Amino acid sequence: MPTETLTIDGNSFLTLKELLRPGLRAVFVGINPTPKSVAAGHYYQGQHGKLLWKRLQKFGIVSDLHTGREDEAAYEQGIGFADLIRRPTGSSNDLSKFEFRASAVCLVQRLVALGRPYPVIVFVYATAAKECEADLKNAGFLTLRMPSPYSKLQDVERKMQAISNQLNAKGFQPKNEHELDKYSQINSGVTAIEIAEEYGLMPKKYRKALRSEKFSWHGHYEKWTVYRNSPEHEDMLKVARRLANS
Repeated sequence: MPTETLTIDGNSFLTLKELLRPGLRAVFVGINPTPKSVAAGHYYQGQHGKLLWKRLQKFGIVSDLHTGREDEAAYEQGIGFADLIRRPTGSSNDLSKFEFRASAVCLVQRLVALGRPYPVIVFVYATAAKECEADLKNAGFLTLRMPSPYSKLQDVERKMQAISNQLNAKGFQPKNEHELDKYSQINSGVTAIEIAEEYGLMPKKYRKALRSEKFSWHGHYEKWTVYRNSPEHEDMLKVARRLANS
């Protein structure tokens, strides 16, 4: 996988070439490349990277990856890769606040340039998400977050299954702006309050009923927001229907 030399503010450095093209089903966004990955010429070659590839294969997001050049096979399977900041460092602590903010604007521009229908954006680390997730959502992207390398097993299973469900969903491909608007509405998020209003329920009573279900995909302190037409959405609708008919 090729690398490239970039020059920013008069400083030149070797970095990974982003794997971006129109028609991708998802783009995984990291913080910045590590020197180890740049030296290898492939994304995610460190310890955390190996865990990422293992999770993606386990949950059926990609398959048949070759050790040391996993990104090549993933790219062929419709998965792209980019970083918030292009400059490699041994630690994200070596990056400045200015770099984070300036790079966030540039990243949004690069992803928008891919054209519609936009790929799903999956943030590998929460640090990257905090910088530009809101901007990407405002631009019309659907965003998801990978579980932390240190997440509990239950959280990993829940979040990875949600990502797999979204990326492997089979549906129509928008051919024009009208279909694109319809596609965006179908795949947008929906909250417990919206569902409660739809079924004429008291939101507080509805959320209490949802908590009593103890869904494996929902964390105790998480908001009740899911993607439309997802398995999680159907779970919430079943509870709403039951309450509405009781």
